[in-house]
Amino acid sequence: MERSRSGSLHTLAVGSRVFCPGRGVARVLGIEERVFGGEAQAYYVLELEADRAKLMLPVGKVAQARVRDLVSAVKARALMKTVVHEPSAADVKFDPTSRRLRAASHSEALRSGSADLYTQAVRELLLRFRSGKLSPGEQQTLQQALTMFVGEISAALDRTLDDVRADLRARAELPATGW
Repeated sequence: MERSRSGSLHTLAVGSRVFCPGRGVARVLGIEERVFGGEAQAYYVLELEADRAKLMLPVGKVAQARVRDLVSAVKARALMKTVVHEPSAADVKFDPTSRRLRAASHSEALRSGSADLYTQAVRELLLRFRSGKLSPGEQQTLQQALTMFVGEISAALDRTLDDVRADLRARAELPATGW
């Protein structure tokens, strides 16, 4: 797979697993040609592992979509430690007083494709969850973030989703249900 300077991929290998910002882990099923408006264009067919939904990504737009390789196993273990470590006030990057600013920052972190940014969002949302201060919108964002996080960690460590969820529940003091 070919990369841009930003680390995004330019081309995808059929059969590989990649991370799609805002969506999570996907498998590259193949390349199909489709005709729209009289023009033929090649598309990667991606299948999201979380819900088996299929995505069509124009071959020439891979870098623009910020699709990237999965994190390494070493990085996945470090991200897991980051999430379960209780953040101090100095660690919190998002404005804790403005729900609107927090929501915008968390949404951008999920769309960024950066494992570090979305892990920081997960960490901060978990902190608010444990304190009982999550709004309904933040609860939904936390669910999406956890789905992305658990999906990438399990894929990078070659573990089942259930094993990673159980590990995260035990280490981060999360309820047994709800995600």
